[in-house]
Formats: sequence, C-alpha cells, structure tokens
Amino acid sequence: MKTQEPYLSRFDIVFVIVAWIAICVIRYVMDLDLLMQSTGSTDDTMRLHTVRDLIAGKGWYAGLHDPRLAPPEGLDSHWSRLVDLPIAALILIATPFIGVFAAESFAMVAWPALLFFALMMGFIAVGRKLAPEAGFTPMLAGVLGCLSLSFLFRPTAIDHHNLQIVASLWLFVCALWMVEKPVAAMGGGILAALMIAIGIENLHIYAVLNILVVYRAFVEPQKFRKAVLVFLASQAAALILFWLTTVPPQLWAKPMCDAIAVNVILACVSACAVAGFVIARGDAWSLPRKVIVAVLGLFIVALAAIAMEPACLRGPNAMVDPQAIQLWMNNVTEASSLLETFAKRPFSAVSHLVYPSLSLLTMLVLLRAKKMSPEFWALLACVALATAVSFLQVRGATYSALFGSLFVAVGVAKIAGQAATAFLPKILVPGFLPATLQIVALAVLAPADKPQSGTNQTARVEFDYCTPRWGYPTLEAEPLGFVLAHIDMGPALLLHTQHNVMMAPYHRTSKTIAAGFELFATPLAEVEKKLKAAGITHLADCTENLTPIPSLENRNDKTPILQDAVRGEVTAPWLEALPLDPSRPQIKLWRFKP
Repeated sequence: MKTQEPYLSRFDIVFVIVAWIAICVIRYVMDLDLLMQSTGSTDDTMRLHTVRDLIAGKGWYAGLHDPRLAPPEGLDSHWSRLVDLPIAALILIATPFIGVFAAESFAMVAWPALLFFALMMGFIAVGRKLAPEAGFTPMLAGVLGCLSLSFLFRPTAIDHHNLQIVASLWLFVCALWMVEKPVAAMGGGILAALMIAIGIENLHIYAVLNILVVYRAFVEPQKFRKAVLVFLASQAAALILFWLTTVPPQLWAKPMCDAIAVNVILACVSACAVAGFVIARGDAWSLPRKVIVAVLGLFIVALAAIAMEPACLRGPNAMVDPQAIQLWMNNVTEASSLLETFAKRPFSAVSHLVYPSLSLLTMLVLLRAKKMSPEFWALLACVALATAVSFLQVRGATYSALFGSLFVAVGVAKIAGQAATAFLPKILVPGFLPATLQIVALAVLAPADKPQSGTNQTARVEFDYCTPRWGYPTLEAEPLGFVLAHIDMGPALLLHTQHNVMMAPYHRTSKTIAAGFELFATPLAEVEKKLKAAGITHLADCTENLTPIPSLENRNDKTPILQDAVRGEVTAPWLEALPLDPSRPQIKLWRFKP
C-alpha cells in the first residue's frame, strides 16, 4: 500500500523558509534607505513612540494617554497595548547586544517579517484543509504574488494593520480546523477577540467569519456543536479580558464608536451568548427556526448597543469634529472612496479591483465544476464586503486583496487537483497573474497618476525628509514648549522631542486638528495674538508636506496668512528662524518671539 505523502515534507518546509527569507531580504534592500532615514509612516512613528514609553516605565494604562499631544486634554488613544508588547520584547532582547538605536531598527524589520511568515503559513494551512491534493505551491504563489499585501509587511511597518490582516487570516484557519484540532476552537475565539481589541476597522470580516462558524453548527450540530461552543465561550471571555486589560478603568463605562468599549463588548459578548444558546438548546429546531431566533436575538442586541451610543450609527468617525473631517480626513488617501481614487490615481483604483475580478472568475469556474462549499462562500463574502467598503473608503481594499488572493489560490488548487499538467497554472494564476495585471496597469496608467496631496505616491519622500530617524536636534535643544506643525509631523515630534504638539493625524484630537488648520489659515495681522493665547512657542514645517492651502500667488485673496509665512512667501517679525540642518534643509523651524 502506497503511503500518502505529507502536505509539507521536510524539504517543502525548508523551501518555504528560504522563500520567506528571500522576500524579507528583497524588501529590506528595497527599503533600507527608508529604514535608515525614517521611522516609517505616521502610524509606525506613533507606535514606536508608545513602545518607547512602555519600555521607559510609563504605566500600562497611563501609556494610553498622551498628555503632550493636544494639551491640556491630551490624547486618549484607542490603540491596543497588546501590539506594543511583542515590539517592546524584540527591542529589549536585542538592546544588550547592539544598543537601543539599532535594536529599534531590528524590531522594525523583524516584527513585520515575522508577521509575513505567519501570513504565508496561514495561506498554506487553508490549502491543506480545502485543497490538500494540490499541494502547497498554489497557496505560496498566492501570498507571494499579492503586491497589495506586501507593502504592509515592509520594514518599519509596526503600526497594527499587518497584525489585523494576519489575525483575520488565522481566524479563518481556525474556523476550518476547529473540529479536527480542538485547540483551534479556543484559538479562533481568542483571535476573534484580538481583532476587536486591536481595532474595529475589520468588523465586517469578524462578522462574516463568526457567521460561518455558527452556521456550520446550525447545519451539522452533531459534528460542530462542541467546537463552536468552545469558540464562542473563549471569544466572550477573551473579549472581556482584553477590554479590562487594555482600556483604562476610567473609560470602562464610556461607549465609543471607534474601538473596543463597553457598547462594543455588550454587542459582541451578547451575540456570542445568543448564538451559543441557539446551538445548545436548539437540537430539535429546524434550520429556519434557528436562523430566525438568532437574527431576532442579534437585533435586540444591536438595539441595546445603539441605545448606549446612538451616534455610532454614523460610523466609526461619528465623534470626530466635522471641521476636522473636511480639513484633514477628506485629504487622507485611504479615507477616500474608490471612485475618488480612480479620478486622482487610476492605477491605484484599478489595482484594488484586480482581486475582486479574479475572485468572480474563479467563482464561476468553481460553480461549473460544482466545487463551491460554505467555506468558499465565506471567503467570497469577505471579498465582496471588503470591496463594498472600499467604495466608501479605499482602505477596505486591503481585505479584498487578502481574501481575494486566498480565494483565487485555494480555488485554483481545488480545480487543478493532482493533475501534473496543472503545475504551471497552479503557480501562474494565483501568483504571477495578479502581479502582472497590477504591473501592466501601472505601465499603462502611470502617466495619469500624478502625485496628490496626502497620497501614497508622496509618502515615501515625505517620510525620508520630514520624519528623520535621528530627530530634530535644533528643536530638541530648545526650552520645552508647544509646537504647531503640519499634521503629519506630529508623531515624529512626539517621538524625538519632549515638546507638546498641537496636531497629529489621530481623529480623537479632531477639535485641536481643526484649530491648528484654522491657525495656519489665519491672516498674519490676527494670528500673532491667537498663537500667544494658545501658548504656541515654536512652528515646524517641511517643504515636502503638501497642504490643501494654495500658495499666495495662486489665491484670489492676497491677504497673507500664517501658511504663507511658513512657506517663506512672506515674513513675520515675531518669528525667528532656527538654524537649518544642512543634511535636511527641507525641515524648517521657528521660535515664536514673545
């Protein structure tokens, strides 16, 4: 009798590890200049700031409040301390050997690299369950060919978006394996809670995967009941634990719309309880009755959560100052709709539709071959919902790329099976085809993709020049004060100096953001008094920071404003320029004369 070959032999595991190392080295070489000169995006920089505070001994809960940003209220961050822990651990482990500065750089390379390995293994785990006969190569090709995801795992990417991607993928893996591997039931529940604890931008994915798990228990209770009840119980317990340990006690009773909070906990834990009740007590019920009872229960849960904070019906930005949305968020690329993105950057818009299109084609082939299953439908639902979200905010396209590449890879594997003649298609379709389509789109549409204010095209340059890895020595030498700077410089100023900062791109300080933009647009004749009243001691600017305010010569109103002074188009006697850093003349600093 012929022994079945393992899905991953020892040689295969070595091959996967070599492929991972090769990709990491390529990314490191490509982004070495960024790593050496910058702390990454504004979110990456802020994450490093919070990690430094944690290592320096700032309290666990105290670290979630930053009194230096937008004082006197400060920032009550909605970011989870859970993300800080592994990054801080990497820095602490490496510091005795290479020093703290190099240890930070090491962590900024190692953390996204480790997450990328987890992403690769997640793809392979899905293939092992849904199409083991095809081998692991289609799944490996799928993850390596997804250019839209690789950017999230570049060196310096330590915010939390890549961890959310990996958690979403492994929640699906656990959903697939929870019967065969009981630990997956508990692990899946904890991962579902982790997704909510880190942030609720992937709430739609969380919902779809929970529905998949519960639906399987509704349809096949004898097979799935025990595993699903463990999944729901562990999820509810982990949700409460993460809430209590990552939200400051003074905020436990405060409902919020943008992060884990009492209203979110009520909704998620109650939903787990409703689903668990139907599964545990509904043995004699028909499937329609189970669904009706569950839907009615969830409707009551939703009403209770909404009653706690009705504003949340307007979405996660319901509590953001409307003026800040108009001035700032409307100019943030990832907050733009897909149609707005297409008007400004056609390549980016087209690239976001590659995986939804390929998923649709793969679905048609699977239907014809009669190989669609509830798991495939769940993947497709994730793609469809994420694509719908991207039409509202293009940031949703990240999840359509994740689940689209996963759906295409495992779909091709399922269709091709063990056929030796299908070896090349199993690599080319999930791996090279999507990448080629995106590259071709770039070549054809690149001339129309002119850099826009706040877009990803300018981000690389902006990071290099405006958020230097070594900080702002001239400003650091100044007496402690209060800095008004362009919004994207805020996190770097917090990281490298001890000054208070008026603005940074975080919506929970939206009132201060609106006030800061207003100061930049105030006529020079009036702004001096307003700066004094606000306690501003320094101004900071970077010529690479594009702003929505046209230059003086391009405006109909020729009244000079503060923005014109920081651009150098007009002078203000009450501003004293600080010495420039010859290596970074783009960064300009002023002292406000009292």
